Amino acid sequence: MKPDNLRKKERLFKQAHKKAAERETKGLFEGAALAYLEASKLLPKKEASEAKALYLDKCGYCYDESGNYELAKEAYKKSLAIKEKFLPSNSISIANSLNDLGVVNEHIGEYKEAKAFLKRALVIREDLLGKEHPDTLQTLNNLSNIYYSSGDFNRSINAYQYILEIQKKTFNNDNLDIALTFYNLGNTYHAQGDFERAHKYCQQSLDIREKIVGTNHKLVADSLSVIGNIYISIENFEMAEKYHARALNIIEKNLGNEHPSLNVCLNALGTIYSAQDKYQQAEDCYQRAIFIAKKKLGDNHPDIAVYLLNLGVLFSKKGDLDKTEIYYQQAQSIQEKSLDKEDPQKAALFNNLGELYFAKGEYTKAKNYFSRAREIIKKSLLPNHPYNKAIDKNYQDLQQKVANLEREKLEKRAALHKAERLAYLGQMAAMMAHNMNQPIGVIRMTASGALSDVDENLFDSSTELKPLLEKILNQTERLSQIMSNFRNLARSDRTVLSAVNLNEVINYIYQLLFDAQYQLDKIVLLKDLAESPIAHSNEWALQEMLISLLSNAREAVKDKAIKQVGIKTWQQDNQAGFCVEDSGDGIAQENLPKLFTPFLTSKNEGMGLGLYFCREIAKDLGGSIEYYPASLGGAGFKITLPAEQDEK
Repeated sequence: MKPDNLRKKERLFKQAHKKAAERETKGLFEGAALAYLEASKLLPKKEASEAKALYLDKCGYCYDESGNYELAKEAYKKSLAIKEKFLPSNSISIANSLNDLGVVNEHIGEYKEAKAFLKRALVIREDLLGKEHPDTLQTLNNLSNIYYSSGDFNRSINAYQYILEIQKKTFNNDNLDIALTFYNLGNTYHAQGDFERAHKYCQQSLDIREKIVGTNHKLVADSLSVIGNIYISIENFEMAEKYHARALNIIEKNLGNEHPSLNVCLNALGTIYSAQDKYQQAEDCYQRAIFIAKKKLGDNHPDIAVYLLNLGVLFSKKGDLDKTEIYYQQAQSIQEKSLDKEDPQKAALFNNLGELYFAKGEYTKAKNYFSRAREIIKKSLLPNHPYNKAIDKNYQDLQQKVANLEREKLEKRAALHKAERLAYLGQMAAMMAHNMNQPIGVIRMTASGALSDVDENLFDSSTELKPLLEKILNQTERLSQIMSNFRNLARSDRTVLSAVNLNEVINYIYQLLFDAQYQLDKIVLLKDLAESPIAHSNEWALQEMLISLLSNAREAVKDKAIKQVGIKTWQQDNQAGFCVEDSGDGIAQENLPKLFTPFLTSKNEGMGLGLYFCREIAKDLGGSIEYYPASLGGAGFKITLPAEQDEK
């Protein structure tokens, strides 16, 4: 490079360096970061290794302070790459970069990466500086923050207490390092639900920080925020608002209106306003926090899931459960990408999802979410933590509600079944009366004719009496068989499962109850029966289903020009079943969603329970029933049952 160009580059470097230092001093961190980055590119070649890494470190620090964590991470990674190329792997300078990368990854929510960087830094600092050096303790503190963020509260508390013991031996209480440890302990005890200890440590942190840095410093705002959160937890919203409003004001004055540090206060104020039914103010706080987080931290930072969760809670209070579900699902999607499987933040969301589905009456979903929340919480929080108590109460309330609903459902089903069985018996009695008319008529005509012959001395008892009595006896046996079949159908056990030939059941019930009626109404029965389909089922339950379906089919076609009812049996692999079709009008489109619900009927007579109990019976038998538009033009119903399995 020519001397003039070299001198120009050196001049530009000095200008960039000066500009960066001035901006950093004034707290203009984003501008300082850009200037340090520019300076790193203008360094003379002979200084372009360690010095460039130093300027990249400064650039990363300023981006970190401005809340641009992704850019900070990029600068720190470039610095680390340079150091690893030119320095020994266990140098203090490399440990510094590893520590910085750990911190910025924790800000972004990339906890695994953060933990890996900090563990490497801790090993180097312990080896070169010793376990009690302030820099070593700093890395241990940062690592403990990761344990806190990932829900390992006991581990983080143990580490903070260890750090505090060493700090107290080294410093007096008026020290910012000790204030930080007090702050971290207070924050963690708050997360565990030990609010008394949490307040004690946070107040100590606040007192030290105000004494050393004044009342309008960002560190003071941090302590104020945690104390405000404690007041939220004990539902003293007036005090909580006071602390968070003051903290928000300090951060805005020091770091501007879009720094991620604002979100702690915004989220808390949203919770406070929501508790006070100031819904629009609450929503504005949450939406502002989401905007800042997405701009500074990316779309999938776990903090965004927290704000979405709180928005869901807000809309739940307003009674908009659909919008609540949308926000919860968005939060869950982010947590699945960014949090460990057993992070307590997931438990909070699962609990809220359980409450949502409980309110919507979807009790199976609610139970699953409450159970998952309980599993996580019991591993990470103290037994007396409010979350534990709240989730246990929700779970117990759900179990009681489900038990009550199940009892009510069984009682209602029993009542409906009784009503439907009475309706069936009435229907069957009418069919039986029709079927009994023929043998009774034969007996009456035979007896009447014989009596006339006796009156007119035309009856020859030696030749005519025996055939007459045999004819009467045959008809009474026929009546007895009809009545026996009726009693079996009415009283039989429908719970015992065995091998049932579907063709035989269909032929039996048709001959018993429907043959005469179908002939009278001129209905054509179209049979398509498979060769010996055997279901693992209950014969009497199937007869009950057939009575309902064949009765419905008769009603659908008896007044039509084309009167056809089709019945088909089938067996395939491990399933067997039958279909009943008719040539009627089919099911109206608007009735399809509620087709199998009780009391739906298009007939003038009947209770509308037939299809409902067909579905219930099919379920009890381990099968199903489904509607389809029939090839005959009307309604079709397909019943699928387990096939009888050959014993091996």
